[in-house]
Amino acid sequence: MAQLHDLVHSSSLTLVVPAILLVSAAMLCVYRQMTEDSSDLPLTGFLATILLSMLPLMALKAKIWSCSDRVSLVPMVLVKTLLMHASLEILRIASQILEGTSYIWRVKMNFTFDVVMFVCAIAAL
Repeated sequence: MAQLHDLVHSSSLTLVVPAILLVSAAMLCVYRQMTEDSSDLPLTGFLATILLSMLPLMALKAKIWSCSDRVSLVPMVLVKTLLMHASLEILRIASQILEGTSYIWRVKMNFTFDVVMFVCAIAAL
């Protein structure tokens, strides 16, 4: 078990697991696109979104593992991540407001959650 741990976390193989996950997600997306019928649920867009969300995480992991002082990157990455989440919450709140007040009343819990998470992100900054 210790040898496997050392193998996975050695400097030459730090990106093996994320790369395998990225390639498998890409293959799954292509497979779903090739085998999707008109009566199936349209999951290809969802899988493509997951694949696109994995790309920045892969880049971040590569950047963190290439840096000699990894602890110094954490505050910079956390601030950018919180800003990204705050901007995402702004987009979600704006889209719900643009849908109209009747939409907000139907999904009151979603709107409340988005507003609370935006306030939390701003408070954390």
